[in-house]
Amino acid sequence: MGDVASLAVALHLNAASFKAQFSDALKSADSSAQQFNQKAQAETRKTKQAFQDLGAGVKIADADFGRIHDRVRSNITGFDQLRDVLANVASGSSVAGSTLTSALIPALGNGLTTAIGRSTQTIYQQREAMIALATEQINGAKSMIENA
Repeated sequence: MGDVASLAVALHLNAASFKAQFSDALKSADSSAQQFNQKAQAETRKTKQAFQDLGAGVKIADADFGRIHDRVRSNITGFDQLRDVLANVASGSSVAGSTLTSALIPALGNGLTTAIGRSTQTIYQQREAMIALATEQINGAKSMIENA
């Protein structure tokens, strides 16, 4: 009978120890899950802010492109008007006016082409930089999600 009693006490102690270990394991798992959840939410907020900043940058760039487009269009219109005036001067019977117009029209055309080329080159460089920035932010967001 003594063996049965000691066995019952041992089983009772073993059960109490198991319950305590199980309870500690559940608490530890809960704590780890909460920490993971908090980190994931923080990274989500950072990613959201990065995308919002990127969207704001794209809107600003779009507005800049629109303004540049309008300026280039007005410059082209101005040069067209100047060419028309010079053509009207050249259509007169004056040899000097015709010679002047013949020299100015190609020069103005080349000057305009060069000016537009330089302006658009800067625009394209800005655009490429923004695309590279957006790609970096997307890759960063992906790596944060994968590492979460």
